[in-house]
Amino acid sequence: MKTLSLKLPESLLEKLDSAARRRGESRSALLREAIEAVIEEESHIRTDSCLDLAKDLAGCVNGPEDLSFNKICYLLKGIEGGQSTVLELLRRGVLKLSFRIDDSVKQIDWLLQKYSDVPMSLADACLVRMSELYAESHVLTLDDHFRIYRKNKRQVIPIFSPSAL
Repeated sequence: MKTLSLKLPESLLEKLDSAARRRGESRSALLREAIEAVIEEESHIRTDSCLDLAKDLAGCVNGPEDLSFNKICYLLKGIEGGQSTVLELLRRGVLKLSFRIDDSVKQIDWLLQKYSDVPMSLADACLVRMSELYAESHVLTLDDHFRIYRKNKRQVIPIFSPSAL
């Protein structure tokens, strides 16, 4: 392995040291992971329109009933007909709420601890866990934290996001 030297502002170095202690990893390991994530993320940048990204969506979208559905309805409450559209999609079976948190408590707890410095919400942890369970899935999000989160410890989570377009 080659050696690389770099200069960091004191505040960033303190954050790096804190994260390394919290995760029980070396500075070098953390920096390698961050660099790999940036390089991997750039390889997944898409230039498709939202319509292009969504045109293949068919079948079921799985989510935690107690978190995703409530969040969807909350986000759509200001859009005329938004909540009723979600309910109609549920009625037709296009959306399916089937994720059970109690089946993944150990993994979700681990994610919440690992990303406590971000911080990660319970809903975010559930989405990361679902991306592990549904390996070919993408996460549709407005949350930039999903550029930081990793599934299966080190794998980039494919996302659909306005900032990724």
